[in-house]
Amino acid sequence: MGEGSPPDLDRIGYAQHEFAAVGTATAYKATATPTQDGQWQFAPDTTAAYRTRVVVRAPATAEAFHGTVIVEWLNVSGGLDADPEWTSTSEEIVRAGDAWVGVSAQRIGVEGGPVLVKVSQVPGAEQQGKGLKAIDPARYSSLQHPGDGYAFDIFTRSPAPYAVVKD
Repeated sequence: MGEGSPPDLDRIGYAQHEFAAVGTATAYKATATPTQDGQWQFAPDTTAAYRTRVVVRAPATAEAFHGTVIVEWLNVSGGLDADPEWTSTSEEIVRAGDAWVGVSAQRIGVEGGPVLVKVSQVPGAEQQGKGLKAIDPARYSSLQHPGDGYAFDIFTRSPAPYAVVKD
């Protein structure tokens, strides 16, 4: 994911699992001109099927989990799914016994595409813009993202069936 090197979850008593979230997402269109006050009006527009990745990092034992789940929209500005919230708050998440969930909500993270913020000379830089499907086809070839117009609904909808991708 976004770290230069993956976190040592065993050392901190956490485990990571990946799931596929599957469903139909809705894109929305503005029904009026957006205003300065941010009180915008939208209506459902189109729907499309999706299958995306959800990463869960949680205490390895049920007894250590205290009931709070933090959900992060994985950041794709660098052309890869990145987890800046986990990276900057994991110490507190672990201290509190919380769980963290990262959602591949945007198309570039799954399908690949143009990179907004290019970096070089860091681990993983060669993967920028490729998307999960090209980075690891054996693991992620079944993912399908219809586009960023559906990202809000993919992120916020009560997840449809989850299937384990691979632990």
